[in-house]
Amino acid sequence: MVIVTLQGGLGNQMFQYATAKALALKNNCALLLDLSFLEQTATQIKDGFTIRQYELDIFNHIAQNFFADVQRKQFTVSSQKTQWLKRLGLSYPKIYHEPSFEFNENLFKQKPPVLLEGYWQSEQYFIKEAASIKKDFSFPARGATYENNALLSSISAGCSVGVHVRRADYLHPAIAAQHGTCSEEYYIAAIQYIQSSFPLAIFYFFSDDPAWVKNVFTDHLPNSVLVKNNTGANSWKDMYLMSKCRHHIIANSSFSWWGAWLNDQPEKMVIAPKRWFADSKRNDTTCDLIPANWIRL
Repeated sequence: MVIVTLQGGLGNQMFQYATAKALALKNNCALLLDLSFLEQTATQIKDGFTIRQYELDIFNHIAQNFFADVQRKQFTVSSQKTQWLKRLGLSYPKIYHEPSFEFNENLFKQKPPVLLEGYWQSEQYFIKEAASIKKDFSFPARGATYENNALLSSISAGCSVGVHVRRADYLHPAIAAQHGTCSEEYYIAAIQYIQSSFPLAIFYFFSDDPAWVKNVFTDHLPNSVLVKNNTGANSWKDMYLMSKCRHHIIANSSFSWWGAWLNDQPEKMVIAPKRWFADSKRNDTTCDLIPANWIRL
């Protein structure tokens, strides 16, 4: 079996699931989801990240097979049996920690049973299983509401561009020190880049700070729409609508990364920020995060 420890919000959990699913398919074995990190009692921003809940249950095609706490001991406690299996070169329970933010092909040398811990933010981990991953991440019909149906109709009819602006938790000092927010200049440059190729583009803005977006962008930008009806537990519906746009301007956020990646249109243009992390050294490790055919500004 392959077990993956889930952490972070929906986008992060999707990266972790997709990578573990690819490894499980390679080894023709079961995939289990470890929720221990998410089940911590804290509910506030702490140590540079926002505590999250399990969010993959929005997808109908993901089997809800969970890793029990009692099973963790076989991965964390070295028994005599484990030591013998290791010496004999046989498969034994092990934890494989993501060695760096960059793609690491050694992951696929790991033999089950193995527990994966990390973020695994590169399509290179699961691109060979893209069809299976996209099937698992197909959105449920309950995403349809009157407002979303109207938006979907409009998005499908024109040259739609999904623009994601993430600010709320990224403004917290501890998180800002790691991530930071994308600047107004980035969005302006990205919008102009899109307009140079698609003069009739209509920009659909998705954000956790709609008041700021309205004041800075949609009140002044022709052919723009502010989407603000999907909040709280319904926030995933923004990802669904983003995935239906023809083109994308994403934030330094795995949420909008997936909104763009799940768009199957071959001619899509995706603009991503060069500055993914506030720290320049950490930012240098994002070379495998952005697919080769996306544009970084």
